[in-house]
Amino acid sequence: MKFSVELELIPLIALIIGGLALFLYGITSLSGSLKTLADGDRFRRVISRATSNRVKSCAVGTGFTALIQSSGGTYALSIGLVKAGALEYKNAIAIVIGANLGTCITSFLIAIPSISQFMPLVAFIAAFIMMVVHNRKAQQWSKIAFSFSLIFFGIWLMEFFIKNGVATQEWFINFMEFLNNYPWLGLLFGTAVTLILQSCSAVIGVIQGVFAAAAIATGSPITLFGILPIVIGSNIGAMIPSILSAIGGNAMAKRVAFVNGVMKVTAGLIFMGILYAMSPILSKQYTAIDPKLQVALFHLIFNFTSVLLFLPLVTPLCLLSEKVIPEKKVVGEKIAFKELDPQVIKTFPSTGLALAGALSDKMFKYALTMFEKLGEYRKVNNDELREYINELERAIDHIDRHLADFLLNAETGNLSHTDLTRHGRIMRGIKDIERIGDYGENLLNFYSNIYEKKNKFDKDQDKEINDAHQMAIALLKKTLDVYQFADKKLALEVIQERRDNNKKLEEYQEAYFKREAAKKGGKNNYIALIYVDILNSYERVYSHCANIAKLFNNDKDLNSYSKKDKTRFTSMSSRY
Repeated sequence: MKFSVELELIPLIALIIGGLALFLYGITSLSGSLKTLADGDRFRRVISRATSNRVKSCAVGTGFTALIQSSGGTYALSIGLVKAGALEYKNAIAIVIGANLGTCITSFLIAIPSISQFMPLVAFIAAFIMMVVHNRKAQQWSKIAFSFSLIFFGIWLMEFFIKNGVATQEWFINFMEFLNNYPWLGLLFGTAVTLILQSCSAVIGVIQGVFAAAAIATGSPITLFGILPIVIGSNIGAMIPSILSAIGGNAMAKRVAFVNGVMKVTAGLIFMGILYAMSPILSKQYTAIDPKLQVALFHLIFNFTSVLLFLPLVTPLCLLSEKVIPEKKVVGEKIAFKELDPQVIKTFPSTGLALAGALSDKMFKYALTMFEKLGEYRKVNNDELREYINELERAIDHIDRHLADFLLNAETGNLSHTDLTRHGRIMRGIKDIERIGDYGENLLNFYSNIYEKKNKFDKDQDKEINDAHQMAIALLKKTLDVYQFADKKLALEVIQERRDNNKKLEEYQEAYFKREAAKKGGKNNYIALIYVDILNSYERVYSHCANIAKLFNNDKDLNSYSKKDKTRFTSMSSRY
């Protein structure tokens, strides 16, 4: 079978490739712009609250994917919410199931025949706004509109030059006939192209344009029986990037990728069997329905059937994934918490504050655990341990945001003096706890980079940083007791201990600079560059512990310290 291309067709093929380039750029730019627009803590909180059951989770996955035009982005978000403890694993799988359905929106927009003629005007207006208007939101929305118009213009270019130049060529007809006769190769072709382009929506859009042009051209043998396996292959190919990205990731990412792969391959095999069973019908050409709409309808049927098939099987799929991909090693207690209902604090303020206090206690315990595990990680480079510390930090951030929103629902004018004091302590305390978590994350990054760069602390540095770390853990434990039991006497000890710790850190830094000055030349390594930053991170942890202690007691008015101590305390007060 001949597939040779005549020389005079090369300019036409170049124009078709140019149309493809515009289409791919448009869909990639649109997805990136929409993901930026949808990014943010508020949006994540809305999603986490809207996923109370599998049906809602599936709907969220569909809507979010339709919005950002990226099933991969939806997978990443669902995994992140599971890690933060804001989403159950089963509901995350339901989101993934819905995400596959959300990819259908682009193919239906492309199938609207009258929309393409307005796209050049949309592109002109959007480009004009981007050039003359410097407002950030206007720039953002015009970029979305411009990217949207490029999708349709690229499709139009491909369709026009295929229909009016390439589709009547013998090599093209032979290729279409080849696909028509070997549907399994069409499936592999769709899978491979999707893997290369990294976008199922992009491949489906190209297929729509080619099929529409070929269907109009005289003598083209391509039918639904030849084109639909490519659509199935593109849906299978869409899950490969998630599998590749999960390699080397944590167990949760691997499980989500595994379940997605099982669903895609199973659905693909089922539909290939259906295509063969219906081959007498699908091997005919139908002109009553627009060819692009035929592809869009099949894409919708494929994914909607997958939802109906797999949504009831979420629990077995989760159990299967847990057996196939077990946790490598348990490095700590399970990170889990339930979000609080804002109606509770509105109706029963004291009860709501008690619940908020208990959750903030858990948040503080996570911060303490984070530093305890960080001490283990300093001794042994362990991927599971590093991921667990990161999960603790994400949980701390999530609780901080959730509690802040929850407490804002309290009508402070109706609170008693005791409850008002407690409300203020929690509001201020969680911010300091959250910052402690941030500095823990900074330290984790420092230590990870040290392992990556194959550096080591020298004997003095190791001892000094180990001392700083042990002082941090001891102070965190004391501060947690202050926070949980409102121990005023212990609060004063924390404030004084913070000063003593800082004095030791100053001595360490002075000794370090003397050692560095005594060195004759030598090459600076990564540790030499960030040693002081590490000590400063611990100093900030001590400061936030003192901030929390000061919510319960303060020694500014006490006479139990020397004049020198009072002067030093006053000079440092602005720092915490």
